[in-house]
Amino acid sequence: MKTEVKIEGMHCEHCVAKAEKALLGAGPVKKVRTSLKKGKATLYSDVPLDAEAIKKGIAEAGFTVTSIE
Repeated sequence: MKTEVKIEGMHCEHCVAKAEKALLGAGPVKKVRTSLKKGKATLYSDVPLDAEAIKKGIAEAGFTVTSIE
């Protein structure tokens, strides 16, 4: 499964690494691809992911989720 998460507040590669670490901890995520330029992350998993866990992890990392698709 593929889940796209739009993230507000990432400004550098350090931010990207921090967001990816938070997303990997948000459930059974196999892989994360993050685009600083587009302000989004694409998560790959075998099962549907919990949107609230994603939002909580990103908020704890200091960023804001603007949408999850």
